[in-house]
Amino acid sequence: MEDSLAQRLVTALKDSGISFVSYLPETRLSRMIPLLQKDSSFRVVPTTSESEAVSIAAGAALTGNQAPVYMEGTGVYVSAYSLFAVGERFGVPMLTATACKTELEMTAKGTGIEHAITVRNTAAFEKEIVVGLRTEGLRFIVAKVEETLDHRKMTRPNFDLLENKYRFVRYLERTKGKAIFLNERAEGKKP
Repeated sequence: MEDSLAQRLVTALKDSGISFVSYLPETRLSRMIPLLQKDSSFRVVPTTSESEAVSIAAGAALTGNQAPVYMEGTGVYVSAYSLFAVGERFGVPMLTATACKTELEMTAKGTGIEHAITVRNTAAFEKEIVVGLRTEGLRFIVAKVEETLDHRKMTRPNFDLLENKYRFVRYLERTKGKAIFLNERAEGKKP
């Protein structure tokens, strides 16, 4: 992916009102992550699995954030249950940006995700982001773009990713004033 395309995609996310992104590092859209991390208007949360990214984005969506999930195509298989459960069953608005060479649109539809689409250019991606944010339920966007090896240059988190989940939960509890770990809080335990 060219730097100019990555910047346009990040700008499209920002212009659509997105301020939160959970992701699992991947190859094809990898130039977007450093741009998102450098932009202070985004809260960018790295995860250890696609299902974790979906769950974190769902938590952010429940607190009023527009929270897309960014993952590689194979992540659809790993997170299919989470995507279906939070998007379709529980009605949490989810926007998923995915890149891969396989037919993920059909795969997503096969797992029960009704609104799956494949885009091949930035204009179509921008349009689908806007539609996704204005539509109830789960939308799955497959971005067919060129492959790079830039993900190998990405700065990796130098902290425990499990602790990162708890930091995120504490951040949500603090900024949104909502308790997430209800049982632990009631018993006086720290998450």
